[in-house]
Amino acid sequence: MRALTGKPTADGTIHPPPPVTPSPPAPPRRPGLPKVWLAAAGAALLAVGGALFWISGGMAGCGAGSGTVYIQYPASVSRQTAEALRGALNAAGFNAPGTQKVDETPSQMQIRYFDAAQQPQVKTLGCVLAKQGYKSVEVQPNLGGKSSPLEVWFAGQP
Repeated sequence: MRALTGKPTADGTIHPPPPVTPSPPAPPRRPGLPKVWLAAAGAALLAVGGALFWISGGMAGCGAGSGTVYIQYPASVSRQTAEALRGALNAAGFNAPGTQKVDETPSQMQIRYFDAAQQPQVKTLGCVLAKQGYKSVEVQPNLGGKSSPLEVWFAGQP
């Protein structure tokens, strides 16, 4: 006979604990993994400074944003799209003061950061972007130079 473990009820009966729902498996950690969001079944993987973060679930899982985020977008992205992202970032706790239309943009959406201390903000920002449907975002560290707020760059047309 198998012993049951769990919490006894008022009459002394012991019931088994409720079943545990397993978390989705994390993707394997591989050397040389690009610093890119990878979409997988409603979740995403973010590599920041050599650490991997598995993002899934609702917006509550993102944490509160903080700090200023500048948003750059090309002519191929509508101002309304950039402004919608700005609204989402402000709602998440970031200060996104405006959007800027630029002539040159990367081939893939990017988060740029300038100080290793910004990595927790990068994780939160990446999570908010993923929740807004941007599942492929490159994280571009620009360390050792100027100190600057975070930046989000929309990709231009190839």
